[in-house]
Amino acid sequence: FLAFKRKCKAFQDPWFLFDLILVTMMVGETWVITLMVAMNSAGGATRGAGDASILRMGKMLRLLRMMRIARLMRSMPEFFILMKAISAASRSTFFTLAFLFIVLYVYGIAFTQLLTGTEIGQEFFSTVPHSMVTLFLYGTLLDEVTSVVDGMSKDSVPCTILFFTFILIAAVTLMNILIGVLCEAISAVADKERTQMQVSIVEQTLLQILEDGFDGDDDGLISKNEFLKVLESRAAVHQLDEIGIDVVELVEAADAIFEQQNEDMTQNYDRLLTFDEFMEILLQLRGENKAKVKDVVDLKKYLNRLIRTTDKLRVQCAQTQL
Repeated sequence: FLAFKRKCKAFQDPWFLFDLILVTMMVGETWVITLMVAMNSAGGATRGAGDASILRMGKMLRLLRMMRIARLMRSMPEFFILMKAISAASRSTFFTLAFLFIVLYVYGIAFTQLLTGTEIGQEFFSTVPHSMVTLFLYGTLLDEVTSVVDGMSKDSVPCTILFFTFILIAAVTLMNILIGVLCEAISAVADKERTQMQVSIVEQTLLQILEDGFDGDDDGLISKNEFLKVLESRAAVHQLDEIGIDVVELVEAADAIFEQQNEDMTQNYDRLLTFDEFMEILLQLRGENKAKVKDVVDLKKYLNRLIRTTDKLRVQCAQTQL
């Protein structure tokens, strides 16, 4: 509360209100309810505060304190990256585990039938569910697999070979596929989150620079001259370089960024950009971007338009000479 310069704004902060509710509940649970229960015990059930057993249910509200974990996670983006990666990989993980279940079921039936009447069969493969659990623990997770292999090799060599094929399919192939899926998902989500954080930092830096006086007319729009002034800031250059934008090439492309032509492409003039349009253009100029079909189509449209305008000017020049 004392951290706020204007105390009235403390009640506009949602996290401050949340902490205030938790503290109020804790004081009520520790002191108020305890005093009421003590008074009830001393004064009898018919006098005093009455039966306070219902109030004890308020203790269940202590679970709301766990919501403070969300506040902690905000300062640790790695938690969000892991959660998003698990969510992104959930579909692939589900189908991988479903295929593993099918393999367990098929091999479970096979081992239950082949090892009927043997010692190893009675101990580890008595029923199909028992066989599936055994194959998962010993064949997939490889937990003390030698105990099963030693006993199986004494009773049936073909079943031992079949068990090794299961290990190759389940433990070596499917489990490594599952690890690869999770690693790929985490890598993709981490790259995306890192890019978004860098873009957010660039936006904040550029907005701060524009608010510090680089927007000369205070119209909220960016002109070419204002853009070139922004690039004189070392902070802006550093942040643009962080997201993979070549500042030198950006200065040379300033004319192309702000140039606009009329419909017949006979006159050129500098246009004004909103901040959102400006950021969209900057993100398109990142060096790691790949050419898309849309870029090729836009280029084709521009060239066709330029050719039509050139032919039109050639015809006009020929008519003028005549």
